[in-house]
Amino acid sequence: MVTVDKLLRHLAEGSMLHKVKSGGILYPRRFYLDTDKMVLKYTGSEKRVRRKNTSWPISKIREVREGEKDYSKRLDPFDRGRCFAVIFGANHNVLHLCADSYEERDMWLKGLNFAMHMEQYMDQKEQTDRYPYINLLKSLALLTWIREAFNMADKNNDGSLDFEEVMKLLKQLNADMDRKYVKVLFDKADIHRTKGEKPSLDGEEFVKFYHLLTERPELEDIFIRYDGGKGYWDHEDLQKFASTEQKLDINEEYAKELIAAYEPQKQLQLEDKLSPIEHNKGSIPGGDITADEIITVILGLKLRKAPGEDRVTNEHIKYGGADVSKFLVKLFNTIFAIENVPSAWKRGLIVPLYKGGNKPKTSCASYRPVALLSSVFKVFEKILHNRISNVVLSKVSFPNSQQQGFQPLLGCTTASFILLETIFHYLELGSNVYVSFLDTSQAFDTVWRHGLLVKLHDLTVTLRPLVPSSLIKVPCITRSTTGWGTI
Repeated sequence: MVTVDKLLRHLAEGSMLHKVKSGGILYPRRFYLDTDKMVLKYTGSEKRVRRKNTSWPISKIREVREGEKDYSKRLDPFDRGRCFAVIFGANHNVLHLCADSYEERDMWLKGLNFAMHMEQYMDQKEQTDRYPYINLLKSLALLTWIREAFNMADKNNDGSLDFEEVMKLLKQLNADMDRKYVKVLFDKADIHRTKGEKPSLDGEEFVKFYHLLTERPELEDIFIRYDGGKGYWDHEDLQKFASTEQKLDINEEYAKELIAAYEPQKQLQLEDKLSPIEHNKGSIPGGDITADEIITVILGLKLRKAPGEDRVTNEHIKYGGADVSKFLVKLFNTIFAIENVPSAWKRGLIVPLYKGGNKPKTSCASYRPVALLSSVFKVFEKILHNRISNVVLSKVSFPNSQQQGFQPLLGCTTASFILLETIFHYLELGSNVYVSFLDTSQAFDTVWRHGLLVKLHDLTVTLRPLVPSSLIKVPCITRSTTGWGTI
Protein backbone atom coordinates (compact mmCIF):
# COMPACT_ATOMS: atom_id res chain seq x y z
CA MET A 1 0.00 0.00 0.00
CA VAL A 2 1.26 3.50 -0.90
CA THR A 3 1.38 5.67 2.25
CA VAL A 4 1.11 9.45 2.41
CA ASP A 5 4.78 9.65 3.40
CA LYS A 6 5.95 7.62 0.43
CA LEU A 7 3.67 9.44 -2.00
CA LEU A 8 4.71 12.96 -1.02
CA ARG A 9 8.36 11.97 -0.76
CA HIS A 10 8.25 10.47 -4.26
CA LEU A 11 6.70 13.61 -5.75
CA ALA A 12 9.16 15.83 -3.89
CA GLU A 13 12.10 13.85 -5.30
CA GLY A 14 10.58 14.12 -8.75
CA SER A 15 10.58 11.88 -11.80
CA MET A 16 10.87 12.05 -15.58
CA LEU A 17 7.59 12.81 -17.36
CA HIS A 18 6.99 13.68 -20.99
CA LYS A 19 5.13 16.82 -22.04
CA VAL A 20 2.80 15.86 -24.89
CA LYS A 21 2.64 18.40 -27.68
CA SER A 22 0.44 18.44 -30.78
CA GLY A 23 1.63 16.21 -33.58
CA GLY A 24 2.67 13.44 -31.18
CA ILE A 25 5.87 15.18 -30.03
CA LEU A 26 7.21 14.33 -26.55
CA TYR A 27 9.47 16.58 -24.48
CA PRO A 28 11.10 14.81 -21.50
CA ARG A 29 11.17 16.97 -18.38
CA ARG A 30 11.87 16.28 -14.72
CA PHE A 31 8.75 17.20 -12.72
CA TYR A 32 8.66 17.52 -8.94
CA LEU A 33 6.43 18.91 -6.19
CA ASP A 34 7.79 21.67 -3.97
CA THR A 35 6.01 20.60 -0.76
CA ASP A 36 7.10 23.72 1.14
CA LYS A 37 5.53 26.19 -1.29
CA MET A 38 2.98 23.69 -2.69
CA VAL A 39 4.07 24.33 -6.27
CA LEU A 40 4.38 21.89 -9.20
CA LYS A 41 7.63 22.52 -11.11
CA TYR A 42 9.73 21.05 -13.89
CA THR A 43 13.29 21.42 -15.18
CA GLY A 44 15.02 20.46 -18.40
CA SER A 45 13.98 23.10 -20.88
CA GLU A 46 16.91 24.96 -22.47
CA LYS A 47 14.81 27.45 -24.44
CA ARG A 48 15.80 31.08 -24.01
CA VAL A 49 13.89 32.59 -26.94
CA ARG A 50 10.68 33.16 -24.99
CA ARG A 51 9.88 32.98 -21.35
CA LYS A 52 8.09 29.74 -20.45
CA ASN A 53 6.04 28.92 -17.42
CA THR A 54 7.82 26.14 -15.54
CA SER A 55 5.85 26.15 -12.29
CA TRP A 56 2.20 26.14 -11.20
CA PRO A 57 0.80 26.65 -7.68
CA ILE A 58 -1.27 23.68 -6.51
CA SER A 59 -4.04 26.12 -5.61
CA LYS A 60 -4.41 26.93 -9.34
CA ILE A 61 -5.04 23.29 -10.33
CA ARG A 62 -8.70 22.71 -11.12
CA GLU A 63 -8.53 19.01 -12.01
CA VAL A 64 -6.12 16.12 -12.56
CA ARG A 65 -7.69 13.96 -15.26
CA GLU A 66 -6.82 10.41 -16.28
CA GLY A 67 -5.71 9.95 -19.87
CA GLU A 68 -8.58 7.54 -20.48
CA LYS A 69 -11.03 10.35 -19.65
CA ASP A 70 -9.32 13.05 -21.71
CA TYR A 71 -10.40 13.22 -25.34
CA SER A 72 -7.58 15.38 -26.70
CA LYS A 73 -6.38 14.08 -30.05
CA ARG A 74 -2.76 14.72 -29.10
CA LEU A 75 -2.93 11.63 -26.85
CA ASP A 76 -4.12 9.33 -29.64
CA PRO A 77 -0.62 8.06 -30.61
CA PHE A 78 0.14 7.04 -27.01
CA ASP A 79 -1.09 4.62 -24.37
CA ARG A 80 -3.69 6.67 -22.50
CA GLY A 81 -3.20 4.45 -19.45
CA ARG A 82 0.19 6.15 -18.94
CA CYS A 83 -1.09 9.67 -19.65
CA PHE A 84 -2.85 12.30 -17.57
CA ALA A 85 -3.88 15.94 -17.91
CA VAL A 86 -3.51 18.78 -15.40
CA ILE A 87 -6.05 21.60 -15.82
CA PHE A 88 -5.10 25.04 -14.48
CA GLY A 89 -6.81 28.34 -13.75
CA ALA A 90 -10.07 29.91 -14.79
CA ASN A 91 -9.14 29.57 -18.47
CA HIS A 92 -8.68 25.80 -18.04
CA ASN A 93 -5.21 25.66 -19.56
CA VAL A 94 -4.19 22.02 -19.99
CA LEU A 95 -0.81 20.35 -19.46
CA HIS A 96 -0.75 16.89 -21.02
CA LEU A 97 1.81 14.50 -19.54
CA CYS A 98 2.87 10.92 -20.20
CA ALA A 99 4.68 8.69 -17.68
CA ASP A 100 6.99 5.76 -18.38
CA SER A 101 4.73 3.28 -16.56
CA TYR A 102 1.21 2.84 -15.24
CA GLU A 103 2.51 2.84 -11.67
CA GLU A 104 4.30 6.14 -12.15
CA ARG A 105 1.19 7.70 -13.68
CA ASP A 106 -0.96 6.53 -10.75
CA MET A 107 1.54 7.91 -8.22
CA TRP A 108 1.27 11.36 -9.79
CA LEU A 109 -2.54 11.16 -10.04
CA LYS A 110 -2.94 10.25 -6.36
CA GLY A 111 -0.21 12.61 -5.19
CA LEU A 112 -1.49 15.69 -7.01
CA ASN A 113 -5.08 15.00 -5.96
CA PHE A 114 -3.99 14.63 -2.35
CA ALA A 115 -1.94 17.85 -2.57
CA MET A 116 -4.98 19.66 -3.98
CA HIS A 117 -7.21 18.50 -1.10
CA MET A 118 -4.53 19.39 1.43
CA GLU A 119 -4.17 22.88 -0.07
CA GLN A 120 -7.96 23.32 0.05
CA TYR A 121 -7.95 22.26 3.69
CA MET A 122 -5.25 24.76 4.68
CA ASP A 123 -6.97 27.50 2.66
CA GLN A 124 -10.30 26.90 4.37
CA LYS A 125 -8.67 26.71 7.80
CA GLU A 126 -7.08 30.12 7.21
CA GLN A 127 -10.34 31.67 5.97
CA THR A 128 -12.44 30.07 8.72
CA ASP A 129 -10.16 31.61 11.35
CA ARG A 130 -10.50 34.98 9.65
CA TYR A 131 -14.21 34.84 8.79
CA PRO A 132 -16.14 32.72 11.32
CA TYR A 133 -19.31 32.48 9.24
CA ILE A 134 -17.81 31.48 5.91
CA ASN A 135 -19.95 29.56 3.43
CA LEU A 136 -20.44 25.89 4.30
CA LEU A 137 -19.90 24.93 0.67
CA LYS A 138 -16.13 24.80 1.19
CA SER A 139 -16.42 22.59 4.26
CA LEU A 140 -18.47 20.04 2.31
CA ALA A 141 -15.61 19.64 -0.16
CA LEU A 142 -13.36 18.66 2.74
CA LEU A 143 -15.23 15.42 3.37
CA THR A 144 -13.71 13.98 0.19
CA TRP A 145 -10.30 14.91 1.52
CA ILE A 146 -11.13 13.33 4.93
CA ARG A 147 -11.89 9.98 3.31
CA GLU A 148 -8.76 10.03 1.16
CA ALA A 149 -6.57 11.13 4.08
CA PHE A 150 -7.97 8.33 6.25
CA ASN A 151 -7.36 5.66 3.60
CA MET A 152 -3.83 6.82 2.86
CA ALA A 153 -2.90 7.12 6.56
CA ASP A 154 -4.19 3.58 7.20
CA LYS A 155 -0.81 1.95 6.52
CA ASN A 156 -1.73 -1.61 7.51
CA ASN A 157 -5.04 -1.39 5.64
CA ASP A 158 -7.08 -2.61 8.62
CA GLY A 159 -9.76 0.06 8.27
CA SER A 160 -8.73 1.98 11.39
CA LEU A 161 -6.20 4.53 12.68
CA ASP A 162 -4.54 4.37 16.07
CA PHE A 163 -3.58 7.49 18.01
CA GLU A 164 0.00 7.64 16.68
CA GLU A 165 -1.23 7.38 13.08
CA VAL A 166 -3.67 10.23 13.72
CA MET A 167 -0.93 12.40 15.24
CA LYS A 168 1.35 11.68 12.28
CA LEU A 169 -1.40 12.65 9.84
CA LEU A 170 -2.00 15.94 11.67
CA LYS A 171 1.73 16.66 11.55
CA GLN A 172 1.80 16.04 7.78
CA LEU A 173 -1.00 18.59 7.47
CA ASN A 174 1.07 21.15 9.40
CA ALA A 175 -1.54 21.05 12.17
CA ASP A 176 0.60 21.66 15.25
CA MET A 177 -1.80 20.69 18.05
CA ASP A 178 -1.38 19.84 21.71
CA ARG A 179 -1.01 16.08 22.10
CA LYS A 180 -3.16 15.91 25.25
CA TYR A 181 -5.96 17.89 23.62
CA VAL A 182 -5.93 15.62 20.56
CA LYS A 183 -6.01 12.55 22.85
CA VAL A 184 -9.13 13.85 24.59
CA LEU A 185 -10.91 14.28 21.24
CA PHE A 186 -9.57 10.90 20.03
CA ASP A 187 -11.04 9.12 23.07
CA LYS A 188 -14.33 10.99 22.70
CA ALA A 189 -14.67 9.89 19.05
CA ASP A 190 -13.69 6.27 19.82
CA ILE A 191 -17.25 5.16 20.57
CA HIS A 192 -16.79 1.55 19.37
CA ARG A 193 -13.87 0.78 21.68
CA THR A 194 -13.60 -2.86 22.82
CA LYS A 195 -12.04 -3.65 26.18
CA GLY A 196 -8.58 -5.17 25.83
CA GLU A 197 -8.04 -3.93 22.26
CA LYS A 198 -5.80 -1.07 21.17
CA PRO A 199 -7.76 2.20 20.87
CA SER A 200 -8.38 3.13 17.23
CA LEU A 201 -10.82 5.05 15.00
CA ASP A 202 -12.73 3.47 12.14
CA GLY A 203 -13.95 5.53 9.17
CA GLU A 204 -17.15 6.71 10.87
CA GLU A 205 -15.32 7.58 14.10
CA PHE A 206 -12.63 9.48 12.18
CA VAL A 207 -15.29 11.72 10.61
CA LYS A 208 -16.64 12.37 14.13
CA PHE A 209 -13.09 13.11 15.31
CA TYR A 210 -12.68 15.63 12.47
CA HIS A 211 -15.88 17.44 13.47
CA LEU A 212 -14.78 17.52 17.11
CA LEU A 213 -11.45 18.91 15.99
CA THR A 214 -13.02 21.71 13.96
CA GLU A 215 -16.16 22.59 15.90
CA ARG A 216 -16.32 26.12 17.28
CA PRO A 217 -19.10 26.33 19.93
CA GLU A 218 -17.89 29.76 21.03
CA LEU A 219 -18.93 31.20 17.64
CA GLU A 220 -22.58 30.37 18.25
CA ASP A 221 -22.38 32.11 21.64
CA ILE A 222 -20.93 35.22 19.99
CA PHE A 223 -23.64 35.23 17.32
CA ILE A 224 -26.43 34.98 19.91
CA ARG A 225 -24.81 37.74 21.97
CA TYR A 226 -25.12 40.26 19.12
CA ASP A 227 -28.24 39.18 17.19
CA GLY A 228 -30.70 40.72 19.67
CA GLY A 229 -32.92 37.63 19.51
CA LYS A 230 -33.60 38.11 15.77
CA GLY A 231 -31.79 34.96 14.62
CA TYR A 232 -29.65 36.95 12.16
CA TRP A 233 -27.23 39.89 12.04
CA ASP A 234 -27.93 43.14 10.21
CA HIS A 235 -25.19 45.63 9.34
CA GLU A 236 -25.48 47.32 12.75
CA ASP A 237 -24.96 44.00 14.57
CA LEU A 238 -21.92 43.27 12.42
CA GLN A 239 -20.49 46.74 13.03
CA LYS A 240 -20.98 46.32 16.79
CA PHE A 241 -19.30 42.91 16.72
CA ALA A 242 -16.35 44.25 14.74
CA SER A 243 -15.92 47.19 17.09
CA THR A 244 -16.28 45.22 20.35
CA GLU A 245 -14.65 41.87 19.53
CA GLN A 246 -12.23 42.73 16.72
CA LYS A 247 -11.46 46.37 17.62
CA LEU A 248 -12.24 47.36 14.05
CA ASP A 249 -14.16 50.44 12.93
CA ILE A 250 -16.13 49.53 9.78
CA ASN A 251 -18.80 51.68 8.10
CA GLU A 252 -22.29 50.63 7.03
CA GLU A 253 -21.35 50.18 3.37
CA TYR A 254 -18.43 47.85 4.15
CA ALA A 255 -20.57 45.84 6.62
CA LYS A 256 -23.17 45.28 3.90
CA GLU A 257 -20.43 44.23 1.47
CA LEU A 258 -19.25 41.60 3.98
CA ILE A 259 -22.80 40.30 4.40
CA ALA A 260 -23.26 40.06 0.63
CA ALA A 261 -19.95 38.20 0.29
CA TYR A 262 -20.44 35.60 3.02
CA GLU A 263 -24.20 35.09 3.33
CA PRO A 264 -25.05 31.98 1.25
CA GLN A 265 -28.82 32.60 1.05
CA LYS A 266 -29.74 34.91 -1.84
CA GLN A 267 -32.89 36.26 -0.18
CA LEU A 268 -31.04 37.19 3.01
CA GLN A 269 -28.31 38.82 0.90
CA LEU A 270 -30.92 41.11 -0.65
CA GLU A 271 -32.20 41.97 2.83
CA ASP A 272 -28.66 42.66 4.15
CA LYS A 273 -28.97 39.89 6.74
CA LEU A 274 -26.30 37.44 7.90
CA SER A 275 -27.45 34.02 9.12
CA PRO A 276 -25.52 31.78 11.55
CA ILE A 277 -23.77 28.74 10.10
CA GLU A 278 -23.82 25.60 12.23
CA HIS A 279 -20.15 24.57 12.23
CA ASN A 280 -20.55 21.76 14.70
CA LYS A 281 -23.42 19.87 13.09
CA GLY A 282 -21.81 18.24 10.11
CA SER A 283 -23.19 18.67 6.60
CA ILE A 284 -26.83 17.82 7.42
CA PRO A 285 -29.18 20.80 7.77
CA GLY A 286 -30.34 20.74 11.39
CA GLY A 287 -27.73 18.30 12.71
CA ASP A 288 -27.60 14.49 12.78
CA ILE A 289 -30.71 12.51 11.90
CA THR A 290 -32.48 11.22 15.02
CA ALA A 291 -34.50 8.09 15.75
CA ASP A 292 -37.59 10.19 16.56
CA GLU A 293 -37.87 11.73 13.10
CA ILE A 294 -37.26 8.36 11.43
CA ILE A 295 -40.02 6.77 13.53
CA THR A 296 -42.36 9.66 12.62
CA VAL A 297 -41.78 9.03 8.91
CA ILE A 298 -42.13 5.24 9.32
CA LEU A 299 -45.48 5.61 11.10
CA GLY A 300 -46.77 7.57 8.10
CA LEU A 301 -45.83 4.90 5.54
CA LYS A 302 -48.72 3.54 3.49
CA LEU A 303 -49.14 -0.24 3.33
CA ARG A 304 -49.70 -2.52 0.35
CA LYS A 305 -47.32 -0.54 -1.86
CA ALA A 306 -45.08 -2.15 -4.49
CA PRO A 307 -41.40 -2.37 -3.40
CA GLY A 308 -38.30 -1.59 -5.42
CA GLU A 309 -35.65 -3.94 -6.74
CA ASP A 310 -34.54 -4.90 -3.21
CA ARG A 311 -38.06 -6.25 -2.45
CA VAL A 312 -38.12 -4.49 0.94
CA THR A 313 -41.71 -3.39 1.54
CA ASN A 314 -43.15 -0.71 3.79
CA GLU A 315 -44.52 -3.52 5.97
CA HIS A 316 -40.95 -4.76 6.60
CA ILE A 317 -39.92 -1.28 7.76
CA LYS A 318 -43.07 -0.46 9.70
CA TYR A 319 -43.25 -3.74 11.65
CA GLY A 320 -39.49 -4.20 12.03
CA GLY A 321 -39.50 -2.58 15.46
CA ALA A 322 -36.82 -0.55 17.24
CA ASP A 323 -33.94 -2.49 15.64
CA VAL A 324 -34.92 -1.22 12.18
CA SER A 325 -35.10 2.42 13.26
CA LYS A 326 -31.73 2.16 15.05
CA PHE A 327 -30.16 0.69 11.92
CA LEU A 328 -31.65 3.43 9.73
CA VAL A 329 -30.28 6.14 12.05
CA LYS A 330 -26.75 4.79 11.60
CA LEU A 331 -27.21 4.17 7.86
CA PHE A 332 -28.60 7.63 7.04
CA ASN A 333 -26.02 9.53 9.11
CA THR A 334 -23.22 7.49 7.54
CA ILE A 335 -24.54 8.33 4.06
CA PHE A 336 -24.31 12.05 4.85
CA ALA A 337 -20.88 11.64 6.45
CA ILE A 338 -19.28 9.85 3.48
CA GLU A 339 -21.44 11.59 0.82
CA ASN A 340 -22.35 8.39 -0.95
CA VAL A 341 -25.59 6.46 -1.30
CA PRO A 342 -25.97 2.68 -1.81
CA SER A 343 -25.74 1.76 -5.49
CA ALA A 344 -29.03 -0.18 -5.19
CA TRP A 345 -30.82 3.11 -4.59
CA LYS A 346 -29.72 4.27 -8.02
CA ARG A 347 -31.72 1.51 -9.69
CA GLY A 348 -35.48 1.59 -10.19
CA LEU A 349 -38.06 -0.73 -11.73
CA ILE A 350 -40.08 1.00 -14.45
CA VAL A 351 -43.54 -0.55 -14.93
CA PRO A 352 -45.53 0.76 -17.93
CA LEU A 353 -49.25 1.16 -17.16
CA TYR A 354 -51.74 1.34 -20.04
CA LYS A 355 -53.61 4.68 -20.07
CA GLY A 356 -56.81 3.06 -21.37
CA GLY A 357 -59.35 4.39 -23.81
CA ASN A 358 -58.83 3.78 -27.50
CA LYS A 359 -55.09 4.40 -27.39
CA PRO A 360 -53.08 1.91 -29.47
CA LYS A 361 -51.46 -0.66 -27.22
CA THR A 362 -48.48 -0.95 -29.56
CA SER A 363 -47.46 2.70 -28.97
CA CYS A 364 -45.16 3.71 -26.10
CA ALA A 365 -47.12 6.98 -25.80
CA SER A 366 -50.13 4.94 -24.64
CA TYR A 367 -48.39 3.92 -21.44
CA ARG A 368 -47.62 5.82 -18.25
CA PRO A 369 -44.31 4.77 -16.68
CA VAL A 370 -44.33 4.18 -12.92
CA ALA A 371 -40.96 3.97 -11.15
CA LEU A 372 -40.65 1.55 -8.24
CA LEU A 373 -37.82 2.72 -5.98
CA SER A 374 -36.39 1.32 -2.76
CA SER A 375 -38.74 1.81 0.20
CA VAL A 376 -35.75 2.56 2.45
CA PHE A 377 -34.64 5.22 -0.03
CA LYS A 378 -38.12 6.80 0.15
CA VAL A 379 -37.81 7.08 3.94
CA PHE A 380 -34.42 8.75 3.46
CA GLU A 381 -35.88 11.14 0.84
CA LYS A 382 -38.77 12.07 3.12
CA ILE A 383 -36.39 12.95 5.97
CA LEU A 384 -34.18 14.95 3.60
CA HIS A 385 -37.25 16.78 2.28
CA ASN A 386 -38.40 17.59 5.82
CA ARG A 387 -34.97 18.92 6.75
CA ILE A 388 -34.73 21.16 3.70
CA SER A 389 -38.29 22.46 4.21
CA ASN A 390 -38.15 22.99 7.97
CA VAL A 391 -34.52 24.04 8.46
CA VAL A 392 -33.49 25.76 5.22
CA LEU A 393 -36.55 27.02 3.33
CA SER A 394 -38.33 28.21 6.46
CA LYS A 395 -35.73 31.00 6.74
CA VAL A 396 -36.48 32.42 3.29
CA SER A 397 -39.59 33.39 1.32
CA PHE A 398 -39.78 30.17 -0.68
CA PRO A 399 -41.80 28.92 -2.40
CA ASN A 400 -43.99 31.78 -3.59
CA SER A 401 -47.07 32.21 -1.40
CA GLN A 402 -49.32 31.89 -4.50
CA GLN A 403 -48.02 28.42 -5.35
CA GLN A 404 -50.75 25.85 -4.72
CA GLY A 405 -49.02 22.64 -5.78
CA PHE A 406 -46.89 20.55 -3.39
CA GLN A 407 -47.83 22.72 -0.42
CA PRO A 408 -49.50 21.62 2.83
CA LEU A 409 -53.31 22.06 2.77
CA LEU A 410 -53.15 23.47 -0.78
CA GLY A 411 -53.81 21.87 -4.14
CA CYS A 412 -56.20 21.78 -7.10
CA THR A 413 -59.23 22.65 -4.95
CA THR A 414 -57.73 25.85 -3.54
CA ALA A 415 -56.30 26.81 -6.95
CA SER A 416 -59.74 26.40 -8.57
CA PHE A 417 -61.38 28.40 -5.78
CA ILE A 418 -58.93 31.31 -6.15
CA LEU A 419 -59.38 31.30 -9.95
CA LEU A 420 -63.20 31.31 -9.76
CA GLU A 421 -63.31 34.01 -7.07
CA THR A 422 -60.97 36.18 -9.13
CA ILE A 423 -63.14 35.73 -12.26
CA PHE A 424 -66.40 36.48 -10.40
CA HIS A 425 -64.86 39.54 -8.74
CA TYR A 426 -63.86 41.20 -12.00
CA LEU A 427 -67.10 40.19 -13.78
CA GLU A 428 -69.04 41.94 -11.04
CA LEU A 429 -66.95 45.04 -11.70
CA GLY A 430 -67.87 44.82 -15.39
CA SER A 431 -64.29 44.10 -16.43
CA ASN A 432 -63.11 41.71 -19.08
CA VAL A 433 -61.33 38.62 -17.73
CA TYR A 434 -58.49 36.99 -19.64
CA VAL A 435 -57.15 33.64 -18.45
CA SER A 436 -54.08 31.91 -19.83
CA PHE A 437 -53.45 28.20 -19.24
CA LEU A 438 -50.13 26.50 -19.89
CA ASP A 439 -49.83 22.72 -20.08
CA THR A 440 -46.26 21.52 -20.58
CA SER A 441 -45.97 18.20 -22.36
CA GLN A 442 -43.71 15.70 -20.54
CA ALA A 443 -42.89 18.36 -17.95
CA PHE A 444 -41.05 16.03 -15.57
CA ASP A 445 -38.90 14.50 -18.32
CA THR A 446 -37.83 17.91 -19.65
CA VAL A 447 -36.99 19.63 -16.36
CA TRP A 448 -33.55 21.25 -16.43
CA ARG A 449 -32.13 19.31 -13.49
CA HIS A 450 -28.80 21.14 -13.36
CA GLY A 451 -30.77 24.39 -13.18
CA LEU A 452 -32.71 23.01 -10.20
CA LEU A 453 -29.43 22.25 -8.44
CA VAL A 454 -28.30 25.83 -9.05
CA LYS A 455 -31.54 27.15 -7.53
CA LEU A 456 -31.13 24.83 -4.53
CA HIS A 457 -27.58 26.12 -4.12
CA ASP A 458 -28.88 29.71 -4.18
CA LEU A 459 -31.17 28.69 -1.30
CA THR A 460 -28.05 27.37 0.54
CA VAL A 461 -29.00 23.71 0.01
CA THR A 462 -25.41 22.62 -0.64
CA LEU A 463 -25.83 18.84 -0.42
CA ARG A 464 -24.57 16.91 -3.39
CA PRO A 465 -27.12 15.38 -5.81
CA LEU A 466 -27.90 11.90 -4.53
CA VAL A 467 -28.98 10.35 -7.82
CA PRO A 468 -27.20 11.99 -10.79
CA SER A 469 -29.13 11.42 -14.00
CA SER A 470 -26.09 9.86 -15.65
CA LEU A 471 -26.00 7.10 -13.01
CA ILE A 472 -29.65 6.00 -13.00
CA LYS A 473 -30.13 2.51 -14.42
CA VAL A 474 -33.68 1.29 -14.89
CA PRO A 475 -35.15 -2.00 -16.15
CA CYS A 476 -38.20 -1.69 -18.37
CA ILE A 477 -40.61 -4.54 -17.58
CA THR A 478 -43.11 -5.51 -20.28
CA ARG A 479 -45.18 -8.62 -20.88
CA SER A 480 -42.49 -10.28 -22.93
CA THR A 481 -39.12 -8.69 -22.28
CA THR A 482 -37.06 -7.12 -19.54
CA GLY A 483 -34.01 -5.05 -20.40
CA TRP A 484 -31.69 -2.64 -18.60
CA GLY A 485 -31.25 0.83 -20.01
CA THR A 486 -29.77 4.20 -19.06
CA ILE A 487 -31.88 7.35 -18.71
